[in-house]
Amino acid sequence: MPNLASRKPSELAREIESLDVAAIQLDRTFVVRFLHHRSYLVRIAAAEALGAAAIECPQLTAALATEQNDLVIAYLCGSVADAGCSAALPVLKDLATRHPSSLARSSAAVAIADLHGSDASEFLKERIKAETSPRARATLIALLVQFGHRDALAAFHRSLVSRDYMVRIRLADLLRENKGPFKMEILAAFQSALRVETSIAAREALERAIAAA
Repeated sequence: MPNLASRKPSELAREIESLDVAAIQLDRTFVVRFLHHRSYLVRIAAAEALGAAAIECPQLTAALATEQNDLVIAYLCGSVADAGCSAALPVLKDLATRHPSSLARSSAAVAIADLHGSDASEFLKERIKAETSPRARATLIALLVQFGHRDALAAFHRSLVSRDYMVRIRLADLLRENKGPFKMEILAAFQSALRVETSIAAREALERAIAAA
């Protein structure tokens, strides 16, 4: 394991990102310590490394429960899902329900869906009733569409014409590799949306989703 401790945060993050799974597993406690580094870049890199290696669920879950930066929370949510940390579900549900950041709530909902599968549907439906952020609602709608809930399709179509281009991007990204029962309907909706899309970022997201269909 290289000597990472003395590096600048950006260099340290790159070094952690360069580690392969075998190196992480060999000295996992060394990587774990960086979950609490002062730099958010380093914390993100450590979270991604441990998630990719599918190890250290207790430490990832503990970091998720105490992290304050919503961007780092988003990466930690992805990491506990990648690592299959089902013990993180109570923390994820609390974040999805109570966290003030819509990014954190959205990321937690995605992780819950990844860990719980279609069994998360009832929780997601309850969250839609309370959610006020259009972006977070788009996340919940996309997840329910993935799980085959037809009653979410109308909300999907409404969100796809949202004034907020990030809502359109989120739908396209989350449903890019959708293999559910509404695949062709969603593809047609994306193709229609692309014809009138004016945002470059949203156009690119829709194009990726169409190409992946």
